[in-house]
Amino acid sequence: MRDRIFVGMLAMGCGGAESVKADGESGTNCDASALDGLAGTAEVDGQNWSSVGGQWVTTGTGAQVFLDTSGPWGMTFVLMLTDSGDAVQEALADGDVPFVVSFSDNGNSASVRESIGGTLNAYATNQPGGEGEIRVSAFDGTSMTTCFDFVAVDGDAVMMDVAGVAMVDGS
Repeated sequence: MRDRIFVGMLAMGCGGAESVKADGESGTNCDASALDGLAGTAEVDGQNWSSVGGQWVTTGTGAQVFLDTSGPWGMTFVLMLTDSGDAVQEALADGDVPFVVSFSDNGNSASVRESIGGTLNAYATNQPGGEGEIRVSAFDGTSMTTCFDFVAVDGDAVMMDVAGVAMVDGS
């Protein structure tokens, strides 16, 4: 197991739309240098967001990444299986990068917690209409760099577009 993982995800607002594409065709550099000490930053429905705290934990053969609620949003990513069917922990341990984790199947998901005016709303990729992926482009045994882009949906079928970057320590 890793004592520490850095998850880097680059937001559209920080690097332009091409740098967050997770399709393997574009955005392969996944540059997380714009974080400048933040745990995470994202573009959420066209608005810039950042989180000063976060962590990752192992979950069986996968990992969960938590970005603390800051402003109106907080985020959680569940990464269980790569698109090629490998367990995420196994792919990282074997150095099998780059790899893609889709949020449409295999127990993988991304969720956004939104707190506005005392009301908590939840959006997730595992709701009808949700989709997206993370592309892990680099991993050196302690540091992971990842681009993501997803659509999360709430219980009323309201969609939220998200692309972002995070750098968190493991617990």
